[in-house]
Amino acid sequence: MAGDPPGFPGQGVVNCGKRESERILAKDDLANLEGTVTEARGGGNFVVKLENGHTLTAKLGGAMRRFRIRVISGDRVTIGVSPYDPTHGLILYRHKN
Repeated sequence: MAGDPPGFPGQGVVNCGKRESERILAKDDLANLEGTVTEARGGGNFVVKLENGHTLTAKLGGAMRRFRIRVISGDRVTIGVSPYDPTHGLILYRHKN
């Protein structure tokens, strides 16, 4: 119908400006690596040394911020690392002991 807003029957589907090839990277697409926190910086940023010897910076994941899970130096953590920028990661899990 002529009075219907875009996205309703009769007007076609709104594309939101994204092509199918421009998909957003999900948490499932991250490479999970384990390491040890060596330094805690401000704003939820940490320096983590991986088991293979590499060092990278990592931020706390959303669920860890939401449930106020504390991470300190010496904690073993699992980090999600993007294949596009392997120098930064996202702390997904803090291991017990």
